[in-house]
Formats: sequence, structure tokens, C-alpha cells
Amino acid sequence: MSFRYKAGFIQEFFNPLTVGPLDTFPMFSWGNNGQGQLGQNNLVYKSSPTQIGSLTTWSKISAGWYHSLFVQNNGTLWSCGQNNIGQLGQSDATNRSS
Repeated sequence: MSFRYKAGFIQEFFNPLTVGPLDTFPMFSWGNNGQGQLGQNNLVYKSSPTQIGSLTTWSKISAGWYHSLFVQNNGTLWSCGQNNIGQLGQSDATNRSS
């Protein structure tokens, strides 16, 4: 994987994180997904990069312990994963996989 492809990546494996450049890009994720933190709308472990949805308008990625946050280039914030203490910003404690 190379930054010249302008692709964003999230890798969740024992919780290290790999991210791509901060530009508009499609997003890919892989690794542990027990809390839905890969944003794939499931809880399935991914052993290779899989694009998250079909949007290619992401500008920023961040991840914490078992959750991820994404910003589209229009400024909207998206979140997924573990939400036991409200870390997804959804005013509840419900885990989300997408």
C-alpha cells in the first residue's frame, strides 16, 4: 500500500492503527472487528483490506480502543465500534458496526 494511491486505511489487530493521508479518499479496513470498529456493518474479522462502503469522500480517520471516527470532506462526523461509555457521540451506549 502506498500513499500515492490516496487511499485511507484502518488496521485493527491487537489495537495498533495504520492510517493513510489526510486527503479525500476511499477507506479500507481490516483486522479484529469484534465491536464493529471496522465500519463494515458486521462483526467479521477481515484478513485483508476491504473498502468501507462505496463513498470516496473521506478526509480524516481516527481510532481509539475498539472504535473509529471518520470525517467526510463535507465536515460530517461518522463513528462506529464499541460505545460502552458514549465514545461514539451518539447520546447512548449502543455499539455500532457502521
